[in-house]
Amino acid sequence: MNDDMDSIKRVSIVSHGPDSVEFKGLTEEEVEKMQGMLGGGYYVRGDNGRLSFTHGWQPQPHPFEDTEMLPFWRRPTPSEGERATTPELFELEKLEDHTLPSISIQHLCGYHYSEEGYQRNARTLESFGFECMRSRRGDDGRYWEIWYLPGLWAVEGELKKMVGKIRDRQNALELALDFIRTQVSFGTLDVCVQRLAMPNPD
Repeated sequence: MNDDMDSIKRVSIVSHGPDSVEFKGLTEEEVEKMQGMLGGGYYVRGDNGRLSFTHGWQPQPHPFEDTEMLPFWRRPTPSEGERATTPELFELEKLEDHTLPSISIQHLCGYHYSEEGYQRNARTLESFGFECMRSRRGDDGRYWEIWYLPGLWAVEGELKKMVGKIRDRQNALELALDFIRTQVSFGTLDVCVQRLAMPNPD
């Protein structure tokens, strides 16, 4: 029985040929990283019956781990603190059935930046499924960043609980925007729909 348990926990090659190898016992994460290996993202080796992965290149720092990368926005005055702001919501155009709107956010924390506030808002956006995209650091040490959600199909966490099962795209988008603005402090939020798109092949 112990042998059976060990065989389940270990990664093995169950078949191989002149142009193929089949692994058994991989976890979902290991499968994803094996696919990433083909793109140069990881080196892989066996380690006590499992697979061990090493980054193929130096990983980027987490958005709020590199303190030298923190935004250079104006610090709040003592009277301002982290005063909440209510963003102005512009009227949304009616979504067409084929559109897949994406959401981008700039100027996290708005004008009332603090390191703690930035970290809290960044973690919230990450939990919603947003990715932080940053420019290269300029000669003056400054950079800009955008928090990007490619579509409502990519939502996660509490935001997914809010809109994940709503089929009407217009309703789902409006609920998502309303929820985001109550949870995150930001300067601007943009919704983008396709203006040009790659056609499906005939």
